[in-house]
This record gives sequence, C-alpha cells and structure tokens, in this order.
Amino acid sequence: MAWCSTINPRYAPVVHAHNIRQAAQIVSLRKAPAAAAAATGSTAAAAAAAAAHGSAQSSGICSGERAVCRFRFMHHPEYLRVGTAIVLREGQTRGFGRVLAVT
Repeated sequence: MAWCSTINPRYAPVVHAHNIRQAAQIVSLRKAPAAAAAATGSTAAAAAAAAAHGSAQSSGICSGERAVCRFRFMHHPEYLRVGTAIVLREGQTRGFGRVLAVT
C-alpha cells in the first residue's frame, strides 16, 4: 500500500471484515521485527528500515512497513475471530492484515 503520511496511534480508519464496517481507533502500534518481516516476505528495504529504527515500540508506520496494531471499535463492539482478514480504509486502502488476538 502506498500513502504519503505516517499512520500513528489514535488514527481511526474504517475496518472492513466480512460484514463489519466500522471506524476503529488504533490504540497502539508495535513494528514487526526485521527478522519476522523478512521471513514473511517483505522487501529487504522494509526489513532494513525496521531494523534501523531500533526499538520495537513505534510512534507510527510508513508505507511498506509492517506492524502489530491494537484497535478499539469506536461505536459498539464487534464479533471477530482470530485469523479473520481485515482491510483498513479511509477513502483509499491504507492497510490490510489478519486478526491475531481478541481481548
């Protein structure tokens, strides 16, 4: 995905998963370690950029980077299963991924 700005905590895209379409605020971001990003098929440049940032805790992610995000639905709770594919949108697609855990 390509976007021109950084995605930070408190960003609130619309989360699409099956029949769920609701705004959800990013509560926290944790960049994926360089080794994990490389093992999952990300580009070498993205893995090198993640390694250059040093800490796993991040204030934001840029285009081409991978992260584990914690969301909170803004209007009402939704039922999600682990492994469900999700798409983040705000006009254009901003990101995609899978549900890793539900708390």
